[in-house]
Amino acid sequence: MSRFSRWGTHNRVDRRKGKIATTVREPFSRIVSGYFHRFLGCKSMADKYGVRRKKKGAPQELVDLQHLHWDEIMEMSNAEFLQFVRENYAEGGASIHAFAQCVGGCQAAILSGFAPLQDQCHHPKKTKSEVLKEALRTLDQQVAFVGITDRWHETATLFLSLFGPDVQITKESEINVRPSILEDRQLKHDVLETLKQSGYRDFVDEAVYSRAVEKFETLQKAVNLGH
Repeated sequence: MSRFSRWGTHNRVDRRKGKIATTVREPFSRIVSGYFHRFLGCKSMADKYGVRRKKKGAPQELVDLQHLHWDEIMEMSNAEFLQFVRENYAEGGASIHAFAQCVGGCQAAILSGFAPLQDQCHHPKKTKSEVLKEALRTLDQQVAFVGITDRWHETATLFLSLFGPDVQITKESEINVRPSILEDRQLKHDVLETLKQSGYRDFVDEAVYSRAVEKFETLQKAVNLGH
């Protein structure tokens, strides 16, 4: 699921000229990814701990490309942020569990169109059941293609089978062209395991993910790509 837009943005486009496609990510992986992107999706935590506080006088062109230039525009450097994570992920207000509580259900909120801002996952006047109901309706009735982020090769294969049969998948096409600038695989593994062992569950996004996988595998079978 893109972090750049919510459901409804596409309304400015003539739907007769295209179809809606999206990808959905396994909830725990998505939460950890957002945590390492400086608490993406939880503005209150990012503001409280200053992890995305912009340096005074940072050039606008770097602000627009902040995922590439954190060290140049942010008060807290990449190295400092990683150290901050090491010291705080296990417990306390900046822990992965606190972050998960803040961003739980974010994929559903984006799919439903109820996410008010890019950095805010919850609508103050919508219940979780309302958000989930609308998100599932969107997946079932309005999305022509849904892929699964953690099954990327299968997703690319299915997408091309449906919409671009003359295009070949190459190794180059599967390269992450925008890898995380905060790459510490062991630390990410430790953070993920800490979240899982905490007993946390994101029932809303788990339901969205389950429905997305179901639709994805149905599409696979429709084009004889199922296992």
